[in-house]
Amino acid sequence: MTTTTQTKSPARIKLETAIEAKDTATLLAAHFAIETKASKDAAERLTAALIADCIEDRHNLNDAMNAIFEDEDYAGTYHEALLMALVVTGADL
Repeated sequence: MTTTTQTKSPARIKLETAIEAKDTATLLAAHFAIETKASKDAAERLTAALIADCIEDRHNLNDAMNAIFEDEDYAGTYHEALLMALVVTGADL
């Protein structure tokens, strides 16, 4: 079995660093703004994904997010799932 290591571009590293420097409330607002746009380009989709990853990692939301998406009746957005996971885990914002 071979493994490959992907090298992150300097632009992606810069974006991740900028995202990680923001507080969760600011990230949630930015994520909501991107998610509610009618159409998103690749850069916006990447930014939204990196924001969500940062929030999930920062507040240890992986188990809560998995539980939400395992519910076959869940029909909400990814942003709504983030909010639910923050509430369920009692995350300190």
